[in-house]
Amino acid sequence: MSDTSMHGSPTWFVENVDLFTTTIRFGTTNEVASVANGSLASSRIINGARSPRMLAFVFLKFGIDVPYQKVQLFKKTMEEFAKQRPRDWLAFCGFRATRVEQEQGFIEYLMVLQHREPWQNIVPMLDSKAEITSFALEVSKKMGMRYHAPALPVDLTVGRRDADRDDESESLANLETMMKSPTGGMPDVSKIASLFADSMGK
Repeated sequence: MSDTSMHGSPTWFVENVDLFTTTIRFGTTNEVASVANGSLASSRIINGARSPRMLAFVFLKFGIDVPYQKVQLFKKTMEEFAKQRPRDWLAFCGFRATRVEQEQGFIEYLMVLQHREPWQNIVPMLDSKAEITSFALEVSKKMGMRYHAPALPVDLTVGRRDADRDDESESLANLETMMKSPTGGMPDVSKIASLFADSMGK
């Protein structure tokens, strides 16, 4: 099992190291923390500066009835988009189907691109990824490839079950009332029998 995400790991940047502690800064929120050097011994430490040319993964869903020729044209369009931005993308690494859901009516595709920046400069990669993801959405709209999730089934028996439950509660209340004889003697069996006959006739 992988111990990291395909979208990268939460990043703490080392700011200072002394004999006993290490000062680190969280890249997302700019929080600063100091930790004991001994506590880092069992941690996985990533060298962002030595992790160059990060990979970006973009997942897409297309309707299962979309012709394969359209998918190929979409792929070429995305390749051309990446080639026109050499300062951002180093290579268009792959485009393939990763999941087929016939019952839900979609095929999931994975688009893999290699960025020029190392993981230490994650913000430019996130900006480039957002740009190409938005462009992919607009292209899929214009080509009629967008996936529309099927409508969920509606349980029409819910209202009927609630009505039956109310009728049952009312019948039990009437039964308890009839079982309580005002004189303290035996309850009126004929009334109880008529109550059950009425409930069975509904």
